Amino acid sequence: KPLIGGPLWGKPGDEYKYTFNATDINDDAVMYNIDWGDGDTERTEYGDSGVEIILKHTWEASGKYTIKAQAIDIHGAESEWAEFVVSMPRDKATNNQFMFLRMLERFPLLQNLLENLRQLKYKIFI
Repeated sequence: KPLIGGPLWGKPGDEYKYTFNATDINDDAVMYNIDWGDGDTERTEYGDSGVEIILKHTWEASGKYTIKAQAIDIHGAESEWAEFVVSMPRDKATNNQFMFLRMLERFPLLQNLLENLRQLKYKIFI
């Protein structure tokens, strides 16, 4: 399952960079199916297993979006879908969630820690 990284929040109309990385068990080349959560989808070219790729995306409207990504190797083996939630609040948003997302943006290690804990919790309950 791919790891997705990037900003958790932003401003509608601005372009943001997101990273995707998956390691194939046989070290085969992988490509990614990306669903940006706003009706846009994207499919990448094949690249080396375990090598991070960077893609850019712009959300045009305020809202909460779930980026979904799936890795597919050159033999057609598909991973599970990974998810990453992004919030594009209105310009004058002042709620607690927005402040929390700003804190995570300033402390990316905390963001990574929380994402790893979320994935660990998911694995424990399956």
